[in-house]
Amino acid sequence: MSLELVRSFEQFETQTQESDVQRMVNVNGVPFDEEFLGKLVANHFSALPNGKRPTFSTAFEIYLAESKSSHRKRFRDDATRYFNYFCDLYGDLPLDELKHWHITTYRDHQLQRGLSPSSIRKHHNCLNAILNLAF
Repeated sequence: MSLELVRSFEQFETQTQESDVQRMVNVNGVPFDEEFLGKLVANHFSALPNGKRPTFSTAFEIYLAESKSSHRKRFRDDATRYFNYFCDLYGDLPLDELKHWHITTYRDHQLQRGLSPSSIRKHHNCLNAILNLAF
């Protein structure tokens, strides 16, 4: 076989393997194609009025409205405090701009304030729950 024929075959084989791979994402136990979900979410956000993207405060409002514990004063006070600490550092970020480094620098900032690791873990768990419940 000529070298060009071998290269062509290798390119064809690589393209075939890449097209056969389909990444699946489970949503409430139902498998969806990752590419399909990506397009669906992108279309949803582009259809919002005036290009308004959901922000962290939108997620927080949904969290307080939907959480089973939101009737408890201590729960609401703690969640509001953690939310305010986060927003004081980063502002009301659009959700699609949130990155891993936001929470790691938040953690570092809280450590510098003198909070214990277990307290910071509570902050992290609450902020994570805000995002998970809201979206």
